Amino acid sequence: NNLISYLGEEKDYAIPDGVKAVGDYAFRYCKLSPLTLPLSLCSVTEQSFNNLKVSKVIVSKGSKDRFISLFPSFTNKIVEE
Repeated sequence: NNLISYLGEEKDYAIPDGVKAVGDYAFRYCKLSPLTLPLSLCSVTEQSFNNLKVSKVIVSKGSKDRFISLFPSFTNKIVEE
């Protein structure tokens, strides 16, 4: 299950459970707050979140360190809920 591109207009978006990969430029130039990442997500490219403007990234409790390793640019934005 891959997310190729986000074309929605919602500002609050949760990548659906079961999505394992996010494609190049999937969130290019999007403005989201918050963006919720599922535990199933395990593969992204350097360009998956290129030029994404996000103030908060929500992850499941106990998974913050895992997501920081996948998304170092989100380090100060990741919160567990």
